[in-house]
Amino acid sequence: MRTKCPVYIVIGEAPLRRHLVSMLRSHGHVPTPFSTGTDFLEASHFLHPGIAVLDVHLPDMPGLLTLQELLSRRRDIPIIMTSTGADIRVAVQTIKKGADDFVEQPVDDQILLETIDNTALLLEERIDLQKEKIRVEIFLDRLSKREFDVLKELANHDDNYSVAKKLNLTVRSIETYRSRIMRKCGTSKFADAVSMCRGYIS
Repeated sequence: MRTKCPVYIVIGEAPLRRHLVSMLRSHGHVPTPFSTGTDFLEASHFLHPGIAVLDVHLPDMPGLLTLQELLSRRRDIPIIMTSTGADIRVAVQTIKKGADDFVEQPVDDQILLETIDNTALLLEERIDLQKEKIRVEIFLDRLSKREFDVLKELANHDDNYSVAKKLNLTVRSIETYRSRIMRKCGTSKFADAVSMCRGYIS
């Protein structure tokens, strides 16, 4: 793994949980153990972005339910599901429910390490996406309602004249708003502002 990463071990079986914590720590990871899905979900609001190793069978609630609850709260914690005696149907079901990978128990340490390394790439992508989302939200919050309306209409490929007519403004006013939007976005090209906000305005 290129950088140390938080790994959340959500497994009810104490011996396995302790082993994975020790093994991951010895390989430079930063493991945090949880014995129940409830404890993990309660802590999820405060956890740093990381990777979860989540057992299908937990003592307090189904692992798949824990998976779904986590996905509704956090998108920056990729999830590796694990289960004892799992067949292909269980693995497929967890992936369909939103897990990023699956490791069968008894856990092979090397396979888990490789899976975590691969999943870490997803984590980096999701962290980058989250940062970009925050950047876009901050930018949009800085816009006045009229600036937002102009950005939205121009993003729909309407020209200055059409947008001016639609918003009951002059073409000169549209050009002024374009300049303000670019300045607040920190770009010299209006197309860059549109590209950054694509998917956040409709």
